[in-house]
Amino acid sequence: MKQIAMELVEATGFDAVDAGSIEGSWRIQTGNPGYCIELTVEQLKPALLLADREIAPKRRDAGCRSSSPSAINTTMMIL
Repeated sequence: MKQIAMELVEATGFDAVDAGSIEGSWRIQTGNPGYCIELTVEQLKPALLLADREIAPKRRDAGCRSSSPSAINTTMMIL
């Protein structure tokens, strides 16, 4: 089934990468190196291996804080 899905993705012009099982899907969630960033297939595979389940939520939360409207307003006031 996964192979069929990958073939469909590739047939539409995208590169398909097997990122593992549903249990390991946390590797491509917010706060991990492979999330929402343009990487080649060769770059994405090691990025998935660098994912850290313990650190990812901290990175995610830090990113949310730094892009919140109050953080932006504070930065604008300082400038």
